[in-house]
Amino acid sequence: MDNNNFLSNQLKMFIDLNNKDILPSPILILTNNVNEVFFFVKKLVSKFIGLNYTSIKDDSVFNNRFDICILNLTKSTGIDITRELIKFTNFRSLSKSNKYVLINNVSYLNNFATNSLLKTLEENIDNCNFIMVSSINDNILETIKSRCFTFKYLLNKKNTIKSESLDIMQSIENYNNEKSNENFNIIKFALIKHFKENKNFNYENLIRKFKILEKSKKYNQNLKNLI
Repeated sequence: MDNNNFLSNQLKMFIDLNNKDILPSPILILTNNVNEVFFFVKKLVSKFIGLNYTSIKDDSVFNNRFDICILNLTKSTGIDITRELIKFTNFRSLSKSNKYVLINNVSYLNNFATNSLLKTLEENIDNCNFIMVSSINDNILETIKSRCFTFKYLLNKKNTIKSESLDIMQSIENYNNEKSNENFNIIKFALIKHFKENKNFNYENLIRKFKILEKSKKYNQNLKNLI
């Protein structure tokens, strides 16, 4: 599948999840082409908030908005970015509509800023969704990764792209072999994808599956089939 078709399918999937109010957050996308993927992220969120965004020339549409904060990092940075992030997340909208924080090259945050971001993610602020992009070769704190739904978008020279498998049975097997937070989050998103594609979608059933998943993690138990 070529890049455009793949990203178009991903766009439709995330929009559907957002419309059902089950968009996973925070999201971390690891890729070997951060600029193209971050453009995809901006296009995605523009759909969420009803903006017309088709190219990087349209970046000005995001200026001075209360519902979106874009941090496009190009070098190691810290305290100024942290202040901007805290100010945005602490702002309470009268409409209580969703807010979005988009961070490109999240690995460029220095230790101070990374710890501040971690604290913000732990607070789980209502209606505030984080989507972060980083090079697959960059080092990101495991404590950050453990709190994210992680995706891997790998582009190659033939202009094709592949994503991390979301097969539930394979995800469960991977988790039983290695009970890491990353494998745990992969199962959660595989469940979301499965229920989204099911015509008889039942949100309460999905929540029940999540509770089973959380219990298995708490007691370090192996998982069985969840579907």
